[in-house]
Amino acid sequence: MSAITMLDSKPMTAICSLVLHEALASEGLIVAHSELTAKDQRRFTADTQRYTIIKPTPIPFISYPYEWSFLQLKAAALLTLRVQRIAREHGMVLKDASAYNGAIYRQKKPIFIDTLSFATYQEVRLGRVTNSFCEHFIAPLAVARYNLL
Repeated sequence: MSAITMLDSKPMTAICSLVLHEALASEGLIVAHSELTAKDQRRFTADTQRYTIIKPTPIPFISYPYEWSFLQLKAAALLTLRVQRIAREHGMVLKDASAYNGAIYRQKKPIFIDTLSFATYQEVRLGRVTNSFCEHFIAPLAVARYNLL
C-alpha cells in the first residue's frame, strides 16, 4: 500500500481521474489499484497530511532488471516509452524512467507498477527522466548488443 500526501495529491488526482489510469490499465500496461475507504485508511495512519491510501493489485512474482534477458529489458524499455507517450497525451509525464520502479514481469510481459511516478508536464525536469531512461535501459542494451564488456 502507498500513502499519498497532500503534496502528491495534484498529480495523483489526475491519474486517479480514470482518464490516464484507465487508459493504461485497459491496455494492461499498469498495475490496477483501488483507494481504501476512509475507515480503512484511519487504521493505517493518523497522518493529517495524507491525501489517500491506494492498494495495488498483488503481483505473485516480481523480477528485477538485473535478472532480465536482453529481450526482456528491451520489452520493458518499450513499455516505458509507451507509458510515457500515453501519459503525455493526457498532459502528464513520468517523474523518472527507472527500470526498478517502472516495470516488472507478469505472465511473460512487462507491466508498469509505479502508480505514483506521474506528474503534470510542467512539474517535471525532463532531463532527469531522459537520464534515468538512458542509465537503466539504453546503456545496458547497448552494452549487451555490441558486446562492449
